[in-house]
Amino acid sequence: MSVRDFVINNGYQFIYADGKVSENPLDTLNVEFSFLRLENFNLLTAVYGVEFGGELNGFAKISDIYRTPVFLANMDINTLYVNEENIGNTYILSEWKEDRKQLYCDLYTLKSNKKELWCKGYYKPEGELLDFNVNINDINIAFLSL
Repeated sequence: MSVRDFVINNGYQFIYADGKVSENPLDTLNVEFSFLRLENFNLLTAVYGVEFGGELNGFAKISDIYRTPVFLANMDINTLYVNEENIGNTYILSEWKEDRKQLYCDLYTLKSNKKELWCKGYYKPEGELLDFNVNINDINIAFLSL
């Protein structure tokens, strides 16, 4: 599948996609998000009892989806809400570590200048192994109840 200069926009919000996904592991689909309001997806997620809020900015790159999918990202969500609970500003970074043949992921929320949730570690596609540390500090997890 190839996508070339595909844009969906509404005012200042947009999703931009360009690239290719195929059986060639070097083919990459690039997606960029700018001021994308997560509320736009509630029509799809509300049936599962989950609603979101906040603005997504950043990019993602997806490759090798047929063998060992790699999802690289650098994204932030300004004031993430889940089921009306303010989670805070959320930051997501993932990058491929060639020396380890693993995907490094770092996700954290920042609320009142304090990290309330921090999840970081590695995903090893070969064997589908996860090695993550998760720290939770004073976060209200009520949003998890569906």
